Amino acid sequence: MNRANWAESPVKPGLAGHDLHVWLAHVSTLRGALDRFAAVLAPDEKERIARYRFPEHRERSQVARGLLRLLLSGYVGEDPAALSFRYNPHGKPEWAGEGLHFNTSHSGDYVVLAFTRAGPVGVDIEEVRTEMVRRDEIAQRHFAPGERAQLIALPEGQRTRAFFDLWTRKEAFVKARGDGLFSGLDQFETWLAEPRVLSVRGAPAVNWWMSDLPEVTGYAGAVVVQSPACVPHFWLSNPARWP
Repeated sequence: MNRANWAESPVKPGLAGHDLHVWLAHVSTLRGALDRFAAVLAPDEKERIARYRFPEHRERSQVARGLLRLLLSGYVGEDPAALSFRYNPHGKPEWAGEGLHFNTSHSGDYVVLAFTRAGPVGVDIEEVRTEMVRRDEIAQRHFAPGERAQLIALPEGQRTRAFFDLWTRKEAFVKARGDGLFSGLDQFETWLAEPRVLSVRGAPAVNWWMSDLPEVTGYAGAVVVQSPACVPHFWLSNPARWP
C-alpha cells in the first residue's frame, strides 16, 4: 500500500463533509512564530505550558496549542483567541461548537493536528526509539493476541518499527473513541500489513477508517476516524498560510 505525501496547503482549505485534514508542524522551524502562538492562548493554557520543566516541552506544547487555535479558527470563522473548548469525561478536548472534530499529537520535534466533520478523530505520532528495552513487555500487556502474533512472526530486526506502527494505530483508535489511552487496548485488533481495525471485542469492526501518516523520517504515525470513509489531505504547516 503506497502512502500519501505531505503537500503544501491551499491558503484557506475547505473542509467538506468527508474531508480529513492532517497538518504536520516541525517545531524547530516555527520558533519565529512563538509570539503569535502565545497571543492566542487562553490564560489557563499559558499556565499549563509554564508548568513544563524543560524548555523544549514548553515550546512544543505552545506550538501545538497555538496552532490548534489558529487552524481551527480558519475552519469555523471565529477569533482564535476567543475559541472555547470542552472536555469529555476522559479528558479529550473538543470544540465547544458543533459539527467539527479535531485531535492533536506531538513527539520529538513534530506536532500533528487532524480536523474533520466526518466523525470523531484520533491522530498519533511517535518517535521510533530503536533501543526500547520494554518493547516486548508493552506488547504483551497492551496488544491483542493477534497483534502479538503478527509482531512475533517478523524477523527481530523489523519488530521495533512494526511495534511503533501498531502502537500509533492503536493509540489513534483509542483517541478517536475518546475513552482513555489505556482503556481496553487489548480488546481490539489492528492489522500490521495494512492500516485497518480488524475487530473490537471479538466482533468485526465497522465504520472505522484508518490510515498511516505520510513518511516522517524516524517517526511512525496514524490517523483514525469513526466513519466508513474519508477523503484525506495531508498538509505541511506554513505560517504564511494560517488565518
